[in-house]
Amino acid sequence: MRLIDQKKQDKRNRLLNSAYECFTRRGMSGTTIAEICKRSNVAKGTFYLYFLDKDDIARELNRRITFDLIHSAYDYMMEHRSEHLCDNLITMADYTIDRFERDKTLIKIIKHDFIWPIREADLFADDHEVLIPGILQIQEYAEKQNIPIRDILSVLYCIVCMIISVCYDAIIETNPATMDEMRPVIHRIIRTQVPEIQ
Repeated sequence: MRLIDQKKQDKRNRLLNSAYECFTRRGMSGTTIAEICKRSNVAKGTFYLYFLDKDDIARELNRRITFDLIHSAYDYMMEHRSEHLCDNLITMADYTIDRFERDKTLIKIIKHDFIWPIREADLFADDHEVLIPGILQIQEYAEKQNIPIRDILSVLYCIVCMIISVCYDAIIETNPATMDEMRPVIHRIIRTQVPEIQ
């Protein structure tokens, strides 16, 4: 990466990190673009070279947080990997639930403006390097089940959205039950939606 590109990326990352700190302290509605810029030591005019407005930086921040969370959950799952996709998804779900229980701010930020970070067009780089962790196992599962990978990604999207909503309500609101009570329900739903290959 050229030096000028690296400097641009550094500024963009500083703005995103600053937005995260501001949003966790004051919430998105209580944060101004000026505060984000001041905290990141970036001129307010420079902000608009990278983001359209506060909603745009919030969406990008959310996409980055979600993508990082999926990668961390995947790395954890690989340390405890099973032959079965369903078991692996439950391991990733449990990792995610545990993260949310430890960091309630994380679930609040993601719940506010959840962005699904996986697009089918982004699954592979030009050199066929896998960009989304676990996609090869998902692709293999789709082929064995004779289902388009888009359908599997749609199911995963629904599962992730469900986990985020359930975690927010159970962890933050204790509604309709505690997370300990809701965890086995999540497991059952995953097993129902991702049946094992016969």
